[in-house]
Amino acid sequence: MLALTKQQLESAQELATVAIAAIKTSKRIHPGTVIAATARMAGTYLFRSFRLYLPGVLPGQAVLSDKANAQYPILIGS
Repeated sequence: MLALTKQQLESAQELATVAIAAIKTSKRIHPGTVIAATARMAGTYLFRSFRLYLPGVLPGQAVLSDKANAQYPILIGS
């Protein structure tokens, strides 16, 4: 797996801070919505990190990845 840059780590920390703040102030955003949005962003960043060339893939279309499957143990921290 690639090492994250300082800028990527700082961005991840900022996203986490904003997400946690949004969950704490449930009057603004429903906690489930924050969690779903955060999960979607994580999936998008993971997908981009593979640098796959997928011409013709439409937004919202499921894309299966052997790279993600190979990294599964690392991704879930086991």
